[in-house]
Amino acid sequence: MYAVTVGSFLFFTALVGALTWFFTRRDDHSSSQGYFFGGAVRSLFR
Repeated sequence: MYAVTVGSFLFFTALVGALTWFFTRRDDHSSSQGYFFGGAVRSLFR
């Protein structure tokens, strides 16, 4: 039972990490506006 719990925790943690990387891999991290989400949020309210 303990191994199933640890295994499922590791699986879902890796899944969240992989999905986060997948959706943010093309973001511009070279400037502070691209690094933080402020640029994306500001564009929603224009």
